[in-house]
Amino acid sequence: MKNSDLYAVITCTNNKGGIGKTASSVNLSVTLGALGAKVLFIDGDPQGNGTKAMGVRDKFNPATQTLWHAFRNKLSYKDVRVASSYKNVDVIAASTDLEDATDVFSSSPRRLKLFKQLLQGAEQDYNYVFIDTPPAKGGVLTPAALSAADYYIIPSFADSDSYDGFVKIVSVCEEIKDAENEKLTCLGVLITCLKKNPASQAYLDYVTTLLKSANLPVFPHFIAQSDSMDSARLLGKPAVTLPNAAALKDGYLANAKFIVSQIKESKAGRPKKGPDLEKLGLIKNSSPLDEMVIKETKKLNMEF
Repeated sequence: MKNSDLYAVITCTNNKGGIGKTASSVNLSVTLGALGAKVLFIDGDPQGNGTKAMGVRDKFNPATQTLWHAFRNKLSYKDVRVASSYKNVDVIAASTDLEDATDVFSSSPRRLKLFKQLLQGAEQDYNYVFIDTPPAKGGVLTPAALSAADYYIIPSFADSDSYDGFVKIVSVCEEIKDAENEKLTCLGVLITCLKKNPASQAYLDYVTTLLKSANLPVFPHFIAQSDSMDSARLLGKPAVTLPNAAALKDGYLANAKFIVSQIKESKAGRPKKGPDLEKLGLIKNSSPLDEMVIKETKKLNMEF
């Protein structure tokens, strides 16, 4: 089976932890698989939450079928993948040994080629490869995942603290694009765990306008904070597979279709501008959100 015309490697990343990277990559993988795409999910986070959510903890040999084992022994994805509990989705499992990646590979010429070497030939078997990454700023796992990716997704909460996190990872991605991987493109910022309150809505209205003006796409459906998401975390399952999660399923379905359309446009050769780092505040001492905070503070002072 040759899928090269439909093939894409997508890295899910953000400098901050607990921001929804694993939930996003797991649920999008399962949703695309349900739509008929062949998907490989790679758990690049030593915590292994993605491995658990995909239901494979009892399906792989921890001594020979992990991402770490593949890296250490220069193995192919074919040697370490296992079938998940979900349609059309295979998994390469994480292990705590991945924490040693920085010590072992930081001075190795292979450090940025770890995922590239692993995935050689994967276009023959898959339409999409999702790589979940750890939150650490340093290390080799995230840069190596971005060096192998065609696209990246930035999950983020709808608050000003999260803005700094995804703006910094945009800077990292642009550096990797310039130095190592010229095809690397941002698919968009995916808002997760959205709270239904005026402050979150005000932030959301402001930041989505700002991101679009800076040439950073925003996923069309925001993932709201919900009981289903909380249950999924507790159960270690993809939220889209739970009963009574129709709204979540619809949301991830809309976002999965957005991914497909964005990639088709990209492969059709329609040029896209890269992120405008100045508008994002990366070439200035202050964030554009500072202006919003000042305005809101003045407004509150006038009211009192």
